[in-house]
Amino acid sequence: MLPTVSVIVLNYNGLAYMENCFASLSRLDYPPDRLELVLADNGSHDDSVAYVRQHFPQVRIIQFDRNYGFCEGNNRAAAQLSHEFVAFLNSDMRVEAAWLSGLVEAMADEPGVICTASKILNWDGQLMDFGGILLSFLGHGRAEGYHDPNLTAYDQRRYILAPCGGAMLIHRQIFLDIGGFDEAYFAYFEDIDLGWRLWILGYQVVFAPKSICYHIHSGSSSKQSPAKIHYLYERNALYTIIKNYEPAYLERVLSLALLMQFKRTYLYAQQNGLDPQQYRFNVATPAPVSVNKEIYNTRYYLREMWRILKEDGGLALARKVIDELERRRGRPVPTLKEPPKGYSEISQACLVAVNDVMENYGAVLQKRDYIQKHRRRSDKEIFTLIRSLSFDVCFDSPEYRHTQQQLMEHLAIKSLFGEIFNSDVPFAL
Repeated sequence: MLPTVSVIVLNYNGLAYMENCFASLSRLDYPPDRLELVLADNGSHDDSVAYVRQHFPQVRIIQFDRNYGFCEGNNRAAAQLSHEFVAFLNSDMRVEAAWLSGLVEAMADEPGVICTASKILNWDGQLMDFGGILLSFLGHGRAEGYHDPNLTAYDQRRYILAPCGGAMLIHRQIFLDIGGFDEAYFAYFEDIDLGWRLWILGYQVVFAPKSICYHIHSGSSSKQSPAKIHYLYERNALYTIIKNYEPAYLERVLSLALLMQFKRTYLYAQQNGLDPQQYRFNVATPAPVSVNKEIYNTRYYLREMWRILKEDGGLALARKVIDELERRRGRPVPTLKEPPKGYSEISQACLVAVNDVMENYGAVLQKRDYIQKHRRRSDKEIFTLIRSLSFDVCFDSPEYRHTQQQLMEHLAIKSLFGEIFNSDVPFAL
């Protein structure tokens, strides 16, 4: 018998998305007596709740007194429900009829699989939005396959490190027992933290290719300022590695993560007009970063293209070109050629993020203590099974790349991770 499922749509002033989202959910092929649709409202002050109440009366509505953010809002909603599983769906999504049955089917009667993740396409269904997770070893996350036009490349059920929190299914009681989404995150990277934690505690996460939905990318997050989003990126990346890495890795990785975060802050400030020489005394000006341009000349790229074409075929070459374009675009961290407005705010947000990690360090260590005491899998086992850990950089700048590569050599990162280290796993925010 199919499990009972509550589908939670968390909302904050999302009136524009209510019709598409709930109209598609109303057409699910899942048995109605095993299904509950829920609108969890984070204190909206538009007419979204009234709209759903009028046009979709079958939907259960849970209203909160204020905006608790993605993490706590979903946790609070899940705690009030009683069905065996909960599915989380962003309001700026629409789903296919088999979306939920695809998530359930992907569990495939494997007792350890208690979480499944949807295949997410962009709104017109022409490009991938989410086909898995890539995790920078310094804590940042990126959707695998983002903007890849080859949709069939993500048609296989497989283990992944983490779901996308905006379209996933999970066993409700286990979700609550292990702490749910970490409420300190508010939003962003909380799904990576959850997935990593699940694997550590002995559970498994699976990608469900038959569960398809469509996403207005950044539909909900576009209302926030870039500086606030950068604050969450930087702070939550540190939270994630502090909590989840085994001691052997954390000792050196945390040092590097903090150093590279300050390097990003420095580069942001420099683009905003910072002149470092006005603060230096009789110290020689640091030599400019030497970038071996011969390595990245036309001959290099032609040779690489021919190698990939011979070894992996035309499809792999096309994906490599797309990934390189994404790397150069630098998502969501902009390249350093044309600084956006508010650059000063972004650099300040980075500093606030590090400060807040320090201020909350005791609470973070308590969470870390729980995770490490209940560890059932080593990080080596996890990242050997799921080749999702990237040692690439997450900021598109020659100076930044040079600094990270130098520090990785000084800290012997390659030998630290051993067989987990794989420089071929791409990463670009």
